[in-house]
Amino acid sequence: MAELTSILPSITSAINSAGRFGTAIGAGGNKAAKELRAQQELALRQLADRQTFEDAQAQKKLDRDLQMLAAETSDAERRRTAALKRVTARQRAQFGGAGIDLNAGGSTEAVLLGLFEESDAERQNREQIDGLKRAVLTDSLENLRSRNLLESSQLAARQQLQSRFA
Repeated sequence: MAELTSILPSITSAINSAGRFGTAIGAGGNKAAKELRAQQELALRQLADRQTFEDAQAQKKLDRDLQMLAAETSDAERRRTAALKRVTARQRAQFGGAGIDLNAGGSTEAVLLGLFEESDAERQNREQIDGLKRAVLTDSLENLRSRNLLESSQLAARQQLQSRFA
């Protein structure tokens, strides 16, 4: 940091000298400056158009991916509840076949409650995974938008420097 601070006056002086040199060029520099500005405006428009297109494509992909995730989640939930119904029915049949009264409560109720709790834990795990997938999908779009903003800022800064030296 100290090295940067020590060379900063030299850089500032060089920029100022280049600016004075550019002003001294006169009328011939005006044509070149106009041409440079036109090129810069074209570059900015092209960058903005490309970024708008990329953003729209990324948003469409995000929407499709989120729809797919929602469909997968719905299907997994349907399969989970169907499996819970089958396991519960099988367990009730086993209790009935063994002559155990289902209405008596106690251990039969505890076994069935355990099945429901296990299924609920599976659902919560799936929701957590789906939440992470959603975050990854939306983060990729946000990263693209951040990169686009950075590119625009860098291009504007480069063009500003070019204009000073033109």
